[in-house]
Amino acid sequence: MDDLSKKRGAWGSRIGFLITTWFAAIGIGNMWRFPFRCAMNGGGAFLVPYLLFIITVSLPAVTAEAAAGKYAHSDAVGSMGKVGGLRGGGVMMLVLNLFGAYYLVVVSQSLYWFGHAIKNTFATESSESVWAAFMDNKMLCFGIFFVTLILSAIPPYFGIKAGIERVAKYIGGFAIIVIAIGAIRAITMPGAIDGIVYYLTPDWGKMFTASTMTSALSQAYFTFGAGWGWYLILSSYLKKESDVGFGHLTTGFADTFFALMAGFAIIPTLFASGYNSENIGTLGSSTAYIAMPKVFQGMAGGYIISVLFFAALFFAAYSCAYVLVEVIGSFFIDTLGMSRKKGTIIAAVLLLICGTPAALSSYVLDSLDTIFGCYLLPLLVTVQVISFGYRFGANRLRIAEYNMYGNGYLGKWMTYLYLYWVPVVNVFLMVYFAWSMSGEGNPWYYGWKGFAVILIVTLAVVIGFDRADRKKGLPYDGMPEKADS
Repeated sequence: MDDLSKKRGAWGSRIGFLITTWFAAIGIGNMWRFPFRCAMNGGGAFLVPYLLFIITVSLPAVTAEAAAGKYAHSDAVGSMGKVGGLRGGGVMMLVLNLFGAYYLVVVSQSLYWFGHAIKNTFATESSESVWAAFMDNKMLCFGIFFVTLILSAIPPYFGIKAGIERVAKYIGGFAIIVIAIGAIRAITMPGAIDGIVYYLTPDWGKMFTASTMTSALSQAYFTFGAGWGWYLILSSYLKKESDVGFGHLTTGFADTFFALMAGFAIIPTLFASGYNSENIGTLGSSTAYIAMPKVFQGMAGGYIISVLFFAALFFAAYSCAYVLVEVIGSFFIDTLGMSRKKGTIIAAVLLLICGTPAALSSYVLDSLDTIFGCYLLPLLVTVQVISFGYRFGANRLRIAEYNMYGNGYLGKWMTYLYLYWVPVVNVFLMVYFAWSMSGEGNPWYYGWKGFAVILIVTLAVVIGFDRADRKKGLPYDGMPEKADS
C-alpha cells in the first residue's frame, strides 16, 4: 500500500460501507423534510411521484456517481478530472459542500431540540417560545453550531474504518429501531386510520400539478444527496473488486424505506392528535420542532417517545454531517498530499467560516438551502452526466463498475435514464423554480437572475478548468469506444 492509500484509508467491511451510504442518503431529509412535504402536498398525491423520481432520477444519478468514485479512487476534483476531464465540476462540488455548512446548522438545531427533550422542557414551556428564544440568541445558535461541527469532524479525523465506519454502525442501527417503533406506535393510536388513508391514498387531482410534481422531485434530490459528491468520495475507498451497483440499489431501498417509516410515524400521529386533511398542510417546516413536541406531551409515555424521536432525528442528521466534512478533507489529502488529521482540521476551519453566517441568520440559511436545492444541485448532477455519461461513457461505466464486479446485473435501462431522462428533468426543475420564484415577494436571487448567476459561475469554472487542462495536456480516461453489452 502506497503512502497516499495509507492517508486515504479504506473500508473495513462491506456492511460498514453500506450502512454509511444508507444513512448518508437518509439524513435529516427523511425525518424532518419528507413528512411535512408529503403532508403539504396531499399525502398520497405526493408519495407516488416521489417514489417515481427516486427510481428514475435519484437512483441512476447516485449509482453513476458512486461508480465513478470507485473507478477514480480520488477526491471530488481528482475523480471528475480522471473520469471525464471536468475538474471544474469537482471544484464546484467543493464550493457546494463548503457553503453547504448551512446543513450543519440544521443538524445543530436537532441537537438542541434533543437536549430539550431530555430536560422535558416542553412539559412547562411551549415549543414556539423555546424556538423563538433560541433563534433570538445568536451566540447560542453559533455555540451549538460550533459543537456540532466539532462532533462532525471527529469521525473523518480518525479515518474511514476507525472513524466513519464505526460511528455509522452504531447510530444507524439505533435510528432504524426508533423509527420502526415510532411507526408501529403511530398506526395503532386511536384516530390514526384517517392519517394512514390520507398518507397512502393518491388524490389524482392534486398529483398532476406543477407544484406537487416539482416538490416531489426536489425532495427526491434533497433526500438522496445526488450531486454533493458524497457517494463519489465514499465509493472511492472501495477495493477494485467491490460491488457498487447493487450496493447502491440497496441504498435507494434503505432511503425510501426510512422515508416511508418516517411518514407512518409522523402523519398518523398528527391525525390522532387532532389534525386533519384541512389543517395538516399548514404546518410546514415547523412540523418536527413545533408540532411534534405538543403531540408528545398529550400521549401516554410521551417523554420517552419524545427523547427517542429527537435522538433519532439528530443521529439521522449527523450521519450526513461527517460525510460533508470528509468530502472537503479528502481534497486536502488526495490533491494537496496532507495527512488525514491535518486535512480534516483545515476542512473544519473552512466549514466554520462558511457556516457562521447561516448559524447567525435563519434568512441566510433559508436562502442557501433554496438556491442550492433549486439550482446548484441539479446543475452539478447535469455536469456529472456530461462527465461520466458522455465523456467517459455511461455504458462503459455500467459494464466496468456495475456488472463486472457487481452482485447483480444492471441493464441498459439505467444507462438510458442517466443519459437522457436525468438531464431533461434537471433542466425542467431549474427552469420551473426560476419561473415560479421570480416576481414580488422573493429576492432577486431566487428567480431568473439567481439562476443566471449560478449557471454563469458554474459554466465559467467548468469550462475554464477544462481549457486550462487541455492546454497543459492533462489526460483523462474518457472518450471510449461505444459498448453495447
